[in-house]
Amino acid sequence: MEKEVDRNYKRGIKLNLRQRDVLTRKLSQGCFVFNTMLEICKDKGVRRFTKEELVEKFNVVYNSLKFKSAFGKLEKPLPDYIFDVSNPEDPIDGLTSLNDDIIVDIANRVSSAYNGFVTRYEERLTGGESVKEPKPPRFKSVNRFTHITYWKQQFYNLDVKNQSLTLDGVDGNIKLTSVKGLDRISRLIDVKVVKTSKGWLVNIHFKHLVNPLPKTNRETGVDLGITNFATLSSNNGFSFPPLGQLNTDSKDLARVQRKLSKIKEEQPETFRTDKMYKRWLNISNNIYSRAVNHVTNTLHTWSNMLITLFDKIVLEDLNK
Repeated sequence: MEKEVDRNYKRGIKLNLRQRDVLTRKLSQGCFVFNTMLEICKDKGVRRFTKEELVEKFNVVYNSLKFKSAFGKLEKPLPDYIFDVSNPEDPIDGLTSLNDDIIVDIANRVSSAYNGFVTRYEERLTGGESVKEPKPPRFKSVNRFTHITYWKQQFYNLDVKNQSLTLDGVDGNIKLTSVKGLDRISRLIDVKVVKTSKGWLVNIHFKHLVNPLPKTNRETGVDLGITNFATLSSNNGFSFPPLGQLNTDSKDLARVQRKLSKIKEEQPETFRTDKMYKRWLNISNNIYSRAVNHVTNTLHTWSNMLITLFDKIVLEDLNK
């Protein structure tokens, strides 16, 4: 009998210039919303916030900023990226390109981050100096706000047959590089658009129909280590080897880091604007991404093998 399980698939997307500009602008405006909500939290002191409360307070601030007469009263100038490029003298009415779904998701992210800080702050008060002093969430720059999420299906549509995706506020169909694994979707949950150093991705979260694995009536214990990544108590102590592919990635990364260091030494004041520095920095980011993909793929392969072979898997609790 089939059952529903959660799945998250990342797929590359192909954007034209207009679609890329619209999504970049949505990210920039989302960054402004995130920072404004976080500033509201910090101004109100150390207390918990719900996402509904943050949305309500943000709307009050936003409505006061929509009038040109309010711009002269601001203590800090508004960032340039929230204005409409075609008419930069207009107020931030362009922020309406963010639908309520995205704003509520950003409010949820801010409230989760700030409420986590409040929890650690309360633990500090009760635990004394033995508990590390917590720091509040940081404001994000435009380059560090990298994704927006669509929750309601009225704002997006995934067409697996035509290998395309449509998003609210983005003209035209967005082509997916692959739809492998998306053929058994029973229910979509959300779609997240992500900007990375390599390009644009879409993270599709959905319910997936699967058949339960057959019972094997076998059990094992797993001991994590350094020499071997993991050792099983069954199968004569079979061990998973260390993540050897990282050796290649680390050598490539060391070579690129030497190039970057050499440019820094030669141009200590202007190296950030040097074309070769930007090129090697992009290569460095790609190597980091490749290393993460290697580790993730290896862990998924090994964990899939374990749950296929054993019904019961026991791990040691290192916190006790």
